[in-house]
Amino acid sequence: ADLGAAGPDGDRIDRMALLQLDYGVATDLAGDARGGRQTLRLTGSHLPDAAGAGRIKGATLAVSYDDGRSWHPVALDKAADGSWTARYDAPHRGFVSLKAQVWDDAGNRISQEVTRAYGLT
Repeated sequence: ADLGAAGPDGDRIDRMALLQLDYGVATDLAGDARGGRQTLRLTGSHLPDAAGAGRIKGATLAVSYDDGRSWHPVALDKAADGSWTARYDAPHRGFVSLKAQVWDDAGNRISQEVTRAYGLT
């Protein structure tokens, strides 16, 4: 359904300014990456034409190699397209869990934790 158009009773329904996250990691078809140096691209976005959406202003990222028992903050480099790139060293075996936050200048924020986001081989 198009939530930016008239609803069933003729009233306008606006898209909410929900933020969503996209993670870009080079993995194989099984969802595993080579262990060692990692490069991850983090992108935050709103639904198109969302009411109350601001400009994406900031992000944080932390990684865990023990299913979230301990977290390690990762530096993010902002790209011209508004995404961020993280580079970090991971073990050669196991899993990477991710904890990310993105926010905009209108006060909208998303926090997401993904346990075992991808494997390491």
